[in-house]
Amino acid sequence: GVNPINIGLLASSSGGIAPCTPSSVVEILKNTLGKLEGIDAVIIGRSNIVGKPLIQLLLRENMTVTVCHSRTRDLKAVAASGTVLISAMGRPRMITKEYVGEDAVVIDVGTSELDGQIVGDCDLESVMQKAKLVTKVPGGVGTLTTTILMRTLVDLYEKSEA
Repeated sequence: GVNPINIGLLASSSGGIAPCTPSSVVEILKNTLGKLEGIDAVIIGRSNIVGKPLIQLLLRENMTVTVCHSRTRDLKAVAASGTVLISAMGRPRMITKEYVGEDAVVIDVGTSELDGQIVGDCDLESVMQKAKLVTKVPGGVGTLTTTILMRTLVDLYEKSEA
C-alpha cells in the first residue's frame, strides 16, 4: 500500500508491496514490449498513488524515466520524446497527438468525468493517429488493476500462512 514504510521499501528496491495501478502499467508494458531495459518512458504526473511508485517500478526494469508535471516547460516536446508515454494527470482529453512520439506506446491512467462520461487523459482519436498502442479509459489500466489487486491479496495471504 501507500504508507511511509512501504514507500521507503519501494524506493530503496528492498521489497515492499507495489501499488496495483502502477503494477498494472508495468504488466501492460511487459506484455506489449517484452524486455523493458533501456526504453525511454515519460510519465506525466507525480502523485503518491501512481506517479511516484511507477517511477520506482520502471527504474527496477532499467527503463530510462523522465517525470513531468504541471510546471514542466515545453511539456508537449518532452512527452513526445519517449518511446512510452504514461499519463496520470486526471485532466480529461488533454493529451493529443502533439504529445505523442511516432509509434509510441501510450498508457492512459487518468480518469475524469466529462459531460456525464468517464474519460481518460488522452483524446483517443487524436492520439491514435501517432501511437502504436493506446490504452482506453474505461476498460484499460483499471481493468487490470482489479486483477492485480486480487493477485496481491492472494500472495499476501499465502505469505501470512507460511
